[in-house]
Amino acid sequence: MLFLAPFLLRFAPIGHGLPRNYVPDTHIVRGALGMAKDKTLVPPSNAYTTYPYLLPYALLPVYAGEYAAGRASGAWHGAEEFKLRLLEEPWIAQLPARLLVALFGALTPWLIWRAALAAALSRRAALAAAWLVATSLLHVQFSTHERPWVPLVAFVALALWPAALYAQSGRLRHLLLVGLAGAGGFSCHQAGAPLLGLAGLAWLCGPAGWRGADLRRRLGHGAACVALFAVASLCAGYPFYLVHGGADGGTAAGEELMAKQQAEDPNAFGPTLKIGGQMLELKIRPESFARLSRAFVGYDPLLLALGLLGLVAALRRRALRAGAIFALGWAAFFLTQRNDHVRYLLPLVALLALPAGLAFEAAWSRFAAGGVRSLGGLALVGALAFPLLQAARLDWLLLQPDTRELAERELERTNGLGLVAVDRYAPQVELDRASLERIEKWGEFGSRDEHRLAMLQAGAPTRAGAGLAVLPLERAWWFDDRAKTLLPKEKAVQPGEDLRAFLARHGATHVLLVSKRPQHVRDNPLLPLVDGAAPIWTIDPAWRGLHPEEATLPTEMEFPLTQLWQVERPGPALRLYALPRAGA
Repeated sequence: MLFLAPFLLRFAPIGHGLPRNYVPDTHIVRGALGMAKDKTLVPPSNAYTTYPYLLPYALLPVYAGEYAAGRASGAWHGAEEFKLRLLEEPWIAQLPARLLVALFGALTPWLIWRAALAAALSRRAALAAAWLVATSLLHVQFSTHERPWVPLVAFVALALWPAALYAQSGRLRHLLLVGLAGAGGFSCHQAGAPLLGLAGLAWLCGPAGWRGADLRRRLGHGAACVALFAVASLCAGYPFYLVHGGADGGTAAGEELMAKQQAEDPNAFGPTLKIGGQMLELKIRPESFARLSRAFVGYDPLLLALGLLGLVAALRRRALRAGAIFALGWAAFFLTQRNDHVRYLLPLVALLALPAGLAFEAAWSRFAAGGVRSLGGLALVGALAFPLLQAARLDWLLLQPDTRELAERELERTNGLGLVAVDRYAPQVELDRASLERIEKWGEFGSRDEHRLAMLQAGAPTRAGAGLAVLPLERAWWFDDRAKTLLPKEKAVQPGEDLRAFLARHGATHVLLVSKRPQHVRDNPLLPLVDGAAPIWTIDPAWRGLHPEEATLPTEMEFPLTQLWQVERPGPALRLYALPRAGA
């Protein structure tokens, strides 16, 4: 249970979407490949990734092993050929990153098991806590993404283990391990910065006194822990502060769009904290609480219910007190943030698991005294089966072809219609030469685009062929989700030019609309382009006869309790329309 189930649930759907990647976050992959390309371990912040460097560092030996295996098998014959293969087939780098993240995820239940035993929970309570993490839908889903969130959770779980030991032993090495694990989480993503607070709470909950020699020893422990956290974080995650003085290779994530919105409404944002290439707004947004709470209930209702029920008991136990208080603080902060993504709640999966184990043990003792065959025992065992059912359903869905894979086939079949303008989250088709030359002028051009354009201009054969005539609107316009509007990017859009004029100037003949919320398609700012027209074709992820409120897989869901059962495959709804001719 501690190994087989977590591994199967996370590794079975690991190839979802490939060779395309419909999870829009490849920072750790780009970070590692950028370091390898430039032969540097300390590029400036934001040169390749806005995240810290621990996970790119972890990927470097993985890629070295992959390169060596490819050389041995004849898949490539040198570094330059390997580089070209990566540019043409980026999944070669993305899949190992997913496997690394899935490994972090699969090991996390075991870390929770060890933390539970360290806190003197019964074996039954420890198993329940580990099982709830092993089958957590939120944790399973993000374990299949090459993103830093699941490794961050692994370090949270790792920190809980010595935190429980320090509360009982008061030994310096246990507190230092809490600080070191916290630094690991902070070195995965900037959201791990509060983990220094977990070390601080463990320090406060330690058994040493507050007078005389005990106080001096306690203060020494605290100073050593803070120093270790700082040094480890700087070395493993943020070495650019030591080498480059924090100099950036560009703006922080979302900073340009934030500046545009701030210009329109000076009160739109509160004070911000910038760490590396990421910005965090320090403004409470109460509206986020309802949406994020609903999402968490939809993901892991049993874990949340048992975790909340067990919090009081956890607060009464010295070994669990630090983790319980930290869970409350984490929830209070991230449930009320403007950046209201459910991934910021992922650490709560680990933090609530130990209180949930306590609650399960209490329920077992009260309702299942007769064993598994009793009514109470059957109910509890059945309840534990529910998260497994949800996770298995997610795996099955991710193993189905994405709607964008089907749409890509349709676009290839109907190639020659004209220039197709595509919405956000559209199929990642290979662009033809004219489309690439157009985008090159906008400044939205990556190394893969440069390589493909050079190959096409030279008349060299490519694995993807000639490509399709596509106008990717996301490269020319900012999509403001909250205002449901489009904001122009200066290099792509002429002053005073609206969307219709932009499309006419480039000769777009069709538009592909994408909706992650099929029942709210009118939220799409592109809809006025085709209002009242019938689509040429539609690809819908909905299960037959059902009308899902959302279709966001493989990315995070708003309410999985319903979405998981209303769709038959990942991907949004897609509709291709012909644009009205000028003067028609």
